[in-house]
Amino acid sequence: MGNRKSTNYLKLFFSLICRLIVLSLVLILPILCFKYIFKLKDINVSGSSLYTKEEILNTMINTEADKSSILFYFKYKYLKQVDLPFIEKAEVELVGLNEVNLYLYDKVITGCTEYMGEYMYFDKEGTIVESSNELYNEIPLIKGLQFNKIILYEKLEVQKDELFDVILNLTQQIRLNKINVDTIEFNRKHEVKLYCSSNKVLLGKDLRYDEKIADLSQILLETKGNDLTIDMSNLNAIRAIKE
Repeated sequence: MGNRKSTNYLKLFFSLICRLIVLSLVLILPILCFKYIFKLKDINVSGSSLYTKEEILNTMINTEADKSSILFYFKYKYLKQVDLPFIEKAEVELVGLNEVNLYLYDKVITGCTEYMGEYMYFDKEGTIVESSNELYNEIPLIKGLQFNKIILYEKLEVQKDELFDVILNLTQQIRLNKINVDTIEFNRKHEVKLYCSSNKVLLGKDLRYDEKIADLSQILLETKGNDLTIDMSNLNAIRAIKE
């Protein structure tokens, strides 16, 4: 009788051991798979002109789970948006066991203006889309706009709505001609002055600046100078004066 009980206890003990082993395998194997088989080794980032790859990955990879290619893919495909101020959306694609493609879409930013120590970024319609304490090199600072208040996600009320069309035209042509413009400034007559590093460019007042910006690109290429004041208010009488 005693031997039978001992045998039953042993069977029960071995049964529990087997169950624990199976349970451990069920729990541990997926973890090992995610950690080693699906270890994230490479992320191909494209699409954003405002952030470096390092800045993007520092924001997106902040847990151990994010270091698994398949978990990273499902997280940003179905569960979470990329938490970067100037990113509209992101598309992620799993291209291998250890590799993903990440394509980022920048918000369409025309310019920014300074307000109470913050840089307020607006789109082509003049709507404030983001605020930041950082001034990004790719986006020109707009000076000379007159406003009483700024509300995030609402249109900026300035002295003349048509100025946003002018700003859009200027920024498009500046990017098209690959000119490094730090600041676009309007005076009371709505005449435009550009600050290109240490050079000042007087553009005068127009509805469109396509021709002037194209000419400016060539002038800067030819002069290769610094501390110049370039008067382009009259295309028939362009002057470049060394300060």
